[in-house]
Amino acid sequence: SAIFIDTLKIASMSRDPEQSLVDGKVGYALHPSGPAGCGSETGGFAMGIPNNSAHKEAAFLFIQWMTSKKGDRLIVEAGGDPVRMSTMADPELQKRFPEYPVILEQLKCANENWRPLIPEWGEINAPIMGVNLGEYVSGEADLDAALGAAKSQIQDVMERAGYYTWANYTPPQ
Repeated sequence: SAIFIDTLKIASMSRDPEQSLVDGKVGYALHPSGPAGCGSETGGFAMGIPNNSAHKEAAFLFIQWMTSKKGDRLIVEAGGDPVRMSTMADPELQKRFPEYPVILEQLKCANENWRPLIPEWGEINAPIMGVNLGEYVSGEADLDAALGAAKSQIQDVMERAGYYTWANYTPPQ
């Protein structure tokens, strides 16, 4: 067995027998909660209209249709992921997509600012935190070693980026 916390997209991929070895063997649950309560990351994609678009009205109408209830349902039927809460709340769709009720509940805990909003986040997230915590989860490193390595590497990134100055920097203990 395994635990994997990721985006909505992974659910549809895990159900696809063409690309998944776990089709029919995946369950869904809320993220673990701690003393401070529940929490969840969130993210998303966006659509926009370039200022220099020659077809602004057509683009607006397309976005309006894509994000409508009908458009969202068609996206789901074509294998895409919903963007509307009402789509995930549809009882018929919940029977086909058992992750929807869990996602709706988890979204109540979501914080759009769950990570530091800094340019260096991409360098910290998967390459440092993902690798070091992955080594702990797989048994390649104990918890103290994994967290210690992550802390040291993150401090290096932050110092190189100029977040620590002699005025506010306290060396690691």
